[in-house]
Amino acid sequence: MRIGPASRRSISAARKYFWLGIAFSAIGLAYPVLSAIMLFVLPRLLMFESVMLRSEFQMTFSHDGIRMRTESLDSRIDWSFYRSATVVRDFYLLYWGRHEFTAIPKRAFENAAHIQAFDAVLRAHVPKVERKT
Repeated sequence: MRIGPASRRSISAARKYFWLGIAFSAIGLAYPVLSAIMLFVLPRLLMFESVMLRSEFQMTFSHDGIRMRTESLDSRIDWSFYRSATVVRDFYLLYWGRHEFTAIPKRAFENAAHIQAFDAVLRAHVPKVERKT
């Protein structure tokens, strides 16, 4: 059987589109893998690389602001730095940016009286406090 010029062109086009399909399939498979790495692996690696995040924090709350201390850091953060706060079941999330926040675990407080005192200071100094408990 003899193949004519039109058939040769269609075979050539089929080969070209075959490799184009392979390329798009590879991109389609690489995207979810790279997304998973960026969402789950990189944040953990960055956290473990940070010396500050691995060390123990001591935070003191007062009407003057928050004092944060570690082995290598001693700083004071004014309440005006925070735009809003969200209270969830186990944490206080103090937002200073759209997606940036300071997380304070409730387990860090010694008792319920300390939690109530912190709630009062929070309400007095942070403009918007939302409860999702």
